Order: sequence, then C-alpha cells, then structure tokens
Amino acid sequence: FRATEKSAEGSVGWAEVWRGPEHCYFGHDAMRGLQLEKHATGLDTGCCYGNQLSAVVLTAAGCEQLQVDALAEHSVGKMKKKK
Repeated sequence: FRATEKSAEGSVGWAEVWRGPEHCYFGHDAMRGLQLEKHATGLDTGCCYGNQLSAVVLTAAGCEQLQVDALAEHSVGKMKKKK
C-alpha cells in the first residue's frame, strides 16, 4: 500500500481494501469524508472545516453512528464545506 491523497488518479482509501476480520474505526481522512465499509469506518467528516462531527457509540448491544453539524468553521484548508 502507498499513501495517496484522494485526488490521486486511481487511489482508493485503505478502508475499501481492509478485509479484517477486525473492524477498525479511524479518523484523519477528512478529504474522503465518512467511510462506511464492512471492516472499517472512517469518522473524519471535516468538523473543523464547518462540516459535521461524527462518532460511533459502541455498546454490548451493538453500535450506533451519529453526526451533528459543526457550530463554526475553525480551519480554512483544501476541503470545501459540504452543503
């Protein structure tokens, strides 16, 4: 595997190719946004850019994915605010 930005031709997020069997929850990939794959969940949805804050609540009964809108934009960068 080689780390690439989303815009690199032919690139895919590693969550798409991770086959587990463990399920991995991760962040720090705001450019790809919410990633819901069979064995991987990417939670970085760009809250600091004014988008959403995402979370997964894990309990003995299962898991629940939640999102809330950001109250403000805290960083200006490559990522555009999603409408």
